[in-house]
Amino acid sequence: TNGIVNNYGNFVLNHAKIKNAAVGYYSYSTDNDDIQNSEIFNNQWGIVMHWTHSYGTEKAKIINCNIHNNSTWDNQGRGITLSNSSPQIYATTIRKNDYGLYCTTNSNPYDTYDEAESYNIIDSNDVGIISYYSTPMLGFVEDEQGDIFYLGGGNTIKDNSLFNVKSYDYSNIYVERDYWGTKDTSLFNIYSDSTSWIYTDYCLDDPPSGSIQSGLAGKTTMKID
Repeated sequence: TNGIVNNYGNFVLNHAKIKNAAVGYYSYSTDNDDIQNSEIFNNQWGIVMHWTHSYGTEKAKIINCNIHNNSTWDNQGRGITLSNSSPQIYATTIRKNDYGLYCTTNSNPYDTYDEAESYNIIDSNDVGIISYYSTPMLGFVEDEQGDIFYLGGGNTIKDNSLFNVKSYDYSNIYVERDYWGTKDTSLFNIYSDSTSWIYTDYCLDDPPSGSIQSGLAGKTTMKID
């Protein structure tokens, strides 16, 4: 059934491969899931986080991972699923899943507050990012009184077959300063219902240079915490 299940615990996953599970990694009611340098693939759902932060404190991390080819027979597979969870997602490839990043019920993942570029790649899924009642922050720009202030961005979001980004039910998705494979906003392949917004301002002309290769799963030594 599941690969790894973490209920209420503190968890570090580093240089791991998880495959062929119903859910590769599942956590419930944790503060500081730390998932780095790992490959999670060929599962039905790759990562599921439910209540992975407490009292609004955002500590969970998914960094430098490769989340790919997670799917089901009815096209409901998911790369990363978040419910009431807000991890940092940085330098991670989310590719060839049915749904890439699936956010529901007050899930507000963010890319980074520390770097100008976030280097996430979300491509070749059926739907790249989908959100219900959530506010994913994968590139935010504030432009007031002639000053431009930005957090994160520098992600690549393109070539997802149905939609690159889809927003439902009072969701606001911030994907500003990202690269879409085109400067033509009409080709961004996004959808939002009448209650939601997708913010795509200040899109990048070219993909971020120096992108980190994600999913460094090959290690000759292992430390298990």
